[in-house]
Amino acid sequence: MSNIKLFPFLFVLFIAACSADTNRETPTQGSIQIAADPSVIRISQEFADGFNFLYQNAQVEVQSLKESEAINALLDAKVQMIVIPGVIPAEQEKALRSQQFTPHYQLLALDAVALIVHPDNSDTLLSPTVIRQILSGEISEWNQLDPKNSKGKIKIILDAGGSSLANYLRDTILKGSDFRAEVIGAGTNPELVDLVSNTPGALGFVGLNWISSTKDSLSKELLNSVQIVQVLNEEDRQYYLPFQSSVGIGKYPFIRKINAITFEAKTGLVAGFIAFCAGEKGQRMVLKSGLMPAYRPTRNIELR
Repeated sequence: MSNIKLFPFLFVLFIAACSADTNRETPTQGSIQIAADPSVIRISQEFADGFNFLYQNAQVEVQSLKESEAINALLDAKVQMIVIPGVIPAEQEKALRSQQFTPHYQLLALDAVALIVHPDNSDTLLSPTVIRQILSGEISEWNQLDPKNSKGKIKIILDAGGSSLANYLRDTILKGSDFRAEVIGAGTNPELVDLVSNTPGALGFVGLNWISSTKDSLSKELLNSVQIVQVLNEEDRQYYLPFQSSVGIGKYPFIRKINAITFEAKTGLVAGFIAFCAGEKGQRMVLKSGLMPAYRPTRNIELR
């Protein structure tokens, strides 16, 4: 994808890396606080670690806040930037624009909502319609899907209330309706996966960032303890796993956009950090993490 389409932050020049004025903030110097939703905290921390290593005079500190809390922290100026798999709710954004506050968005990656079940569960093929019926309480027992399934009651497991996952399921799958089925809050994403692996009737929802990297020891450990559900694409009637290949071609049904959001001007450390995340180095981090880059990193081939 052409870089011409990138957010204007990407045209920031990293010109002050060796500036003599160490107190002046530049695109590669200074200190900022950012907040990231728990489902995307891993890639957000990787961005920060890579940027801080590359620019020794910069300090980007990342804290994990649920999506709603991250947005409020940005509105209250407690952080200078947030990373969430979504956008600021329409009503809040309308109010902000009426006060001459303009949120700036930069797409960083494509994420997916993965469904996981106990390793002994035989039902690993689900359609969006069935998933909606489970969340709405219309389907509450596994044997309603398969009479031979003896896992009992379907136990829906999420990370925590107010998280991006809960908001996504409510807004996208339930079309704005509240959950009617009982939902168990597991806390952190690793705790969620652990609970699913030890609960025969569990159906867990987790951000792809936590299970996507086959090279990462934590991701491999989590993957080995559960089964990932294949979800039906209702257009081509094929089932897809939530991995880079199906996310990249838009076949997996539950895809989310990971956005950086800020009110900052197009200069300074926030601009420099966003340029790094959406640029060549940051997008290679996204690719290695198992998520889908927003902008395809180029590869130089030397002919001898």
